[in-house]
This record gives sequence, C-alpha cells and structure tokens, in this order.
Amino acid sequence: SAKCRTWLESTLLYLEKEGSLDVTREYRPAHYHVAVFPERYLKYVRSVDSDVSLPSMNRVASASRAIKSSKGDAADNFDKYLVRKGDTLSGLAKRFGTSVAELRQMNSIKGSQIVAGQKLAVPGRSS
Repeated sequence: SAKCRTWLESTLLYLEKEGSLDVTREYRPAHYHVAVFPERYLKYVRSVDSDVSLPSMNRVASASRAIKSSKGDAADNFDKYLVRKGDTLSGLAKRFGTSVAELRQMNSIKGSQIVAGQKLAVPGRSS
C-alpha cells in the first residue's frame, strides 16, 4: 500500500542519512538495493534499544570486525582515481566494488556531484 511504501522509504532514507545503509530505488521493476554497514547499523539499533543483546547482532558485529581486520583499515587501503568526464559516484562505486556512501565518506563528499579532473580515494591496495 502507499502508506507502507511511504513508511519504508522514509525509514530507508533516515537510515541512509544516518550512515547505516546505502539505498538505491529502482523503478522497473519496482525494488530497492540496500547495503547495510553492520557496525553503524548495530550502533543505531543499540541507540534505539540499549538492551539489545541479540546473538545474531553480535555475530554481525564480530563478522564485520573480522572482515575489517583481514582487509585492514579502509583509510590504509586506497588508490587515487582521476575523475573523467561522464563518471558518476554510482558508476565508480560499482567499478571499484564499494558503495556510494563509502566513496562519499572516504572523500568527504556531501552530495553526489563530482567533476572531471577531481582526484578521489577509491578502495585499493596502496596507501
């Protein structure tokens, strides 16, 4: 129903703005792509309910820490990319196997505009 869709979209937008999710709405067929940032989401859940001690949430947090430690800190694992005409954050996110939100965070970008000639940090191996 329209009421449910409105609630879902407002919740997804709030959690995206808060940094727990990266959400893309597709129109044909109508669906959403949702990427969850486990540690940020767990922090949000705990802020809503401080008694959260669900085993599944603890597994998510420990899995996230294990992945992060195996890859190293994101700030230590990046390459520089020179933006070309026609590049978009969503295109670069797909190309480098990351999310738009992560590219924004790595490069302190508030909106979605990038310009040709701009240098961006992207996930990689060099520091």
